[in-house]
Amino acid sequence: MQSGPSSAVGFKDANWAYRLRLPTAQKVVLVAIAHSTDDKTHQTYVSQKTVASMVELSTSTVNAAVKELVRKRVISKTRRNGAGGYRTTDLITVERSYIGETNIGESNIGETNVGVTADLLPDDGGPTSESRIAEEINQIDQPEDQPVSSATPRRSTTGTRLIEGWMPSPAVREQMALEAPLVDLRKEHERFTDYWIGVPGARGRKANWDATWRNWIRKANEDASRRQNKLTPEDRMRATIALGADFSMKELAS
Repeated sequence: MQSGPSSAVGFKDANWAYRLRLPTAQKVVLVAIAHSTDDKTHQTYVSQKTVASMVELSTSTVNAAVKELVRKRVISKTRRNGAGGYRTTDLITVERSYIGETNIGESNIGETNVGVTADLLPDDGGPTSESRIAEEINQIDQPEDQPVSSATPRRSTTGTRLIEGWMPSPAVREQMALEAPLVDLRKEHERFTDYWIGVPGARGRKANWDATWRNWIRKANEDASRRQNKLTPEDRMRATIALGADFSMKELAS
């Protein structure tokens, strides 16, 4: 009989994992692992392929997240070999002594590129308004105005206006798919283009639209995260699974 973790579900480990401040991909993978551990040993034999299926992420994304969690010593892995010498599922131990990035009461959950469903995260219409996001982005994009003097020439207007059909580069889309898992990239992109195409004058001109788009998506993800923090731990796990659909970046470009 194989020794190791028992069948007791690691809800205590999962509750601990929810309280950590980690990048979203790492956090959702950690929560899934913690849900499979034994509460006494804090260990599990769950495979990365199974974790990928649990949260509906690609195996490569899970592998990358696990490597980072091991590097940070949030979890540890022990390699196992079968009787024939072939490699079997690693033994994963959740290191409950890890407290370096705990942030009690807050949680960024979910590794997904699909917007949060209304029944879990009702839209209050305020924090995610396009005008507020655009205002904050404009403050980030624009350098502070400097007094005009003979020694300080006026900054010339540069940049271009956003055109119909503009798309961020594939690398930027892939980056934000990982950075902003709580955002429906396709819908948010439509809001972005509708807003900026309609902005008149010099304010509607940007030197780097990819950077402006990244800032917009980050703000939208922060707003969604603040709303999600109001959920109970049970609803957070439901949100993780429900929102874990692997939103293809091809859909954004279609």
